[in-house]
Amino acid sequence: MQIPLPKGEGGAKRRVRGEEMRPKFKSGELSERARQMRKADTRAEQAAWELLRDRRTLGLKFRRQVPIDCYIVDFYCPEIRVIVEIDGGIHDRPGQAKWDEVRNKRLLELGYKILHVENKDVLKDPEWFCEMIRSLYPSPGASRHPLPSGEGFSSSSSSSSCPSSTTSTTDITD
Repeated sequence: MQIPLPKGEGGAKRRVRGEEMRPKFKSGELSERARQMRKADTRAEQAAWELLRDRRTLGLKFRRQVPIDCYIVDFYCPEIRVIVEIDGGIHDRPGQAKWDEVRNKRLLELGYKILHVENKDVLKDPEWFCEMIRSLYPSPGASRHPLPSGEGFSSSSSSSSCPSSTTSTTDITD
């Protein structure tokens, strides 16, 4: 039995795009600009894409040069609503810094998490880059479904074949 792929998966021949995979954006010009940017990415963006593509990082689907609202973001993961921005020297310019601030504020208002990483960090330490993304991945936390209380045991039963439970903790380190 073959397990169906998630929406948006399926390879080049069977590519399916659903609304869940596509953030809303305004203009055809913006999507055309994003297409152009995908063809002219920087070395750092290429290195980041090699780490993020094909669900290579935590099994998460990332898209690159994605229009969101009236902006184009470097990388976007719809599953956890994370935007990854690879920042080069242009972001140090005074005018660009103000633009980035306004842009970040708007994207945060829309509910996205944003990770800014400098070019040199992606190129010099790709493991650190992946670790930063891992830090934004939500922990599964406790189950919302309680464990079953067991079968065949009643509260009036005085004898039990199960030993009394004791709590122990084990520290697991990498």
